[in-house]
Amino acid sequence: MAQIFMGSLTKGMFGGGFLYTNLDSISLGIVIRIMDLMERQPPLEVSQLIEEFKHRPEISNLIQEGETIEYSAHMIPEGGINTMPRLYSDGILVAGDAAGFALNTGLTLRGMEFAIASGVLAAKAIKSARERDDFSRQSLSNYESLLKESFVLKDLNTFKNAPHFLDNPRLLTLYPQVACDVLEKLTFIGDKPKRKLSATVLSEIRRRVGPSILKDILGAFRI
Repeated sequence: MAQIFMGSLTKGMFGGGFLYTNLDSISLGIVIRIMDLMERQPPLEVSQLIEEFKHRPEISNLIQEGETIEYSAHMIPEGGINTMPRLYSDGILVAGDAAGFALNTGLTLRGMEFAIASGVLAAKAIKSARERDDFSRQSLSNYESLLKESFVLKDLNTFKNAPHFLDNPRLLTLYPQVACDVLEKLTFIGDKPKRKLSATVLSEIRRRVGPSILKDILGAFRI
């Protein structure tokens, strides 16, 4: 099972939390954009965010009496296909994270299947080059052709606009708060007559979001 978390745990910074179940353990972590950490005042360490994440009620009961058996940190390239480096040269092929094969669509976080698939295709390209005893750039260019025929580059190209769309602070600050406020207004019962549900929602969106929502909706349709 994979569970993704977003909201207050990143303190307004772009990112979120994740929990993956393994056979006899769980993987728990937080993803934060490096630039946000660099610009944040006062400074904040990711380790502090992890500890606060572990103490949240929806997490703490899952890890109670457990022990940390492994701790790691690394960078994840999420620039998409527009930041992809050259994938081949004389005697070298680039795959997985090194090639920028990671994808965040806002709903799913992908990378492991890209790494596995690109590794398999790299092996095929190397095997073909070995049969010709030619490991030149031209010979290894077949690797990129194989990637273009696979889901790896096809998916990265389909979602090429996702990084730009997700680089929008309203997605992690304004819209979640508006959603909470709308739900509060819809469910609150007081001594005054209730408006239609649609009128309540539209009124709150106009008041809090304004014209920017049209731009954001159009941006969403691009991914």
